[in-house]
Amino acid sequence: MEKRQFPRLKVSIEAVINIGEGEGYTCRIEDFSQDGMFLTVDERFIRSEIRAKIESMEAIASVTFKATKKYVSIDSVIVHQHGDGMGVKFLRRDPKYLSALNEAAEREAAHQSNPKANISGAGNLAAAKTGNRSS
Repeated sequence: MEKRQFPRLKVSIEAVINIGEGEGYTCRIEDFSQDGMFLTVDERFIRSEIRAKIESMEAIASVTFKATKKYVSIDSVIVHQHGDGMGVKFLRRDPKYLSALNEAAEREAAHQSNPKANISGAGNLAAAKTGNRSS
């Protein structure tokens, strides 16, 4: 039986998660709802680092991704980890987040159907950590 208050939309959005101090980790937003999202991280040692940070009470995370024309950063709290992923809950519910996530999902879908059309987008995520972010 589904416990969630809001339905989740399946997506595939490239992102960066920052937890506490230090550098961010590349991740993928797999689904989202009005309350939060589920992220996956590929590399096992990164998952171990994230678990260690969570255990040391650094469960606040910032997830950054590219919408249509700008980078968006959403502050959230990590509420659970399962396998290669983690569930995060938004610290505040904002319709702008949902709009930006929908834009990013459309952008990624278009990119996957025509990968040569937007090659420059993937390399810019790391720059988003210190560059042009809005929330």
